[in-house]
Amino acid sequence: MKWMYCLIIALLFTVKLNSQDMEIIFQQFEKHSFTHDTTTLNYRFLKPNDIDESLKYPLILTLHGSGERGDDNEKHIAWHGIATTWADTSVQEHNPCFIVSPQCPEENRWVDADWKLGVLSQDTIAMSNELKTVYHLVKFLLMKYPIDINRIYITGLSMGGYGTWDLITRYPDLFAAAIPMSGGGDPTKMQLIKDMPLWVFHGALDKAVPVKGSRLLVESLLKHGSNVIYTELKFGKHVIWKPLYENRLLQDWLFSKTK
Repeated sequence: MKWMYCLIIALLFTVKLNSQDMEIIFQQFEKHSFTHDTTTLNYRFLKPNDIDESLKYPLILTLHGSGERGDDNEKHIAWHGIATTWADTSVQEHNPCFIVSPQCPEENRWVDADWKLGVLSQDTIAMSNELKTVYHLVKFLLMKYPIDINRIYITGLSMGGYGTWDLITRYPDLFAAAIPMSGGGDPTKMQLIKDMPLWVFHGALDKAVPVKGSRLLVESLLKHGSNVIYTELKFGKHVIWKPLYENRLLQDWLFSKTK
């Protein structure tokens, strides 16, 4: 893939948030579990402060990586800022939103694919039970809370990056925007999400999930007329995520999107 397709933004590492104490943020996330068919997932859930029932609020779905799998309902929001960043008062004051963060069990995956390939075929890999349960969890939350169906966002990193690509191509009408990081997916399905706002991130030196996967996905999107933003970090390895989530530019971009 040509370097001209890559948008490298140095400011991503210079504009950060003033964070609350992490323990205070953790306490704001409720602990729950949800079952669909035979699959049960633990999840953490944050509501905006002082909900006005006459209003609708965005929902951010976060999908963690392989290292945060388990059943403790803790570590998937403890690392990398994938969930807690959006709960910071500096974000919630300007963009109050719901946040849902499911946890994948230890031996399972959001997508049953070989991460080291960077690409997969949805025609041969069925949707995992875990990701199906995530989808039905979102539908459950939509029925229970004042969520704006035109402002449902998703982000995921590593294994969760795979999950993000998988969900948005299987349910393209559900999401208003997506931020997949260090993941992979099926390049043949990009026509389904060509009109969805996407900001894709990957480290050029990633040895866990090859950068070629994101390059192929973005190249396919561009061929279908997408306005996708692709940021490839020239010296970035696999773990690139926390400074990106903490960046005001990325947050403002996400909350500006609506279906």
